[in-house]
Amino acid sequence: MEAAKIVKGSVFRKIDRWGNVSARALEPSAVNAIVKRRAQMAGLDPAEFSAHGLRSGYLTEAANRGIPLPEAME
Repeated sequence: MEAAKIVKGSVFRKIDRWGNVSARALEPSAVNAIVKRRAQMAGLDPAEFSAHGLRSGYLTEAANRGIPLPEAME
């Protein structure tokens, strides 16, 4: 996030053909495709991974560590 100079907003953003990072978020289906592709590249079953699973898993782990939901969602 530091290299992309993202201080707030969506983490997964559109990048144009010249490498410019947009303020606009990727479509959920694009994020899901990235997660599945990376899982497969790591030798994992992509059917077991999804963007929603990452988000919900992150929030569950944050709650387990005592981080308030609004703070975790920032």
